[in-house]
Amino acid sequence: MAEWCCANHLLVNPDKTKLLLFETRQLLSQLPDITVPFLGQELKPVTSAKDLGIILDSNLNFNDHVTSLSSSLLSTLCQVNIYIYIYICLDL
Repeated sequence: MAEWCCANHLLVNPDKTKLLLFETRQLLSQLPDITVPFLGQELKPVTSAKDLGIILDSNLNFNDHVTSLSSSLLSTLCQVNIYIYIYICLDL
């Protein structure tokens, strides 16, 4: 993979590279501990990874993504409510 990236002029940061395996829960639990050598580092499988703003997990069920998005939206909604209270309600 590293050779393909170099041949296609793609820069890869091995510290940010994740190994995400897509399988059913039953098959993932039966897999032995694996590591993949990549640019002098060992990549170990992770349960989820963020790519282009979407959190993918090994079961492709998007639960982690929905949880993260809900938390972010709730925080933004609270900030909007504070803004409305301060700038609209207090100006009356």
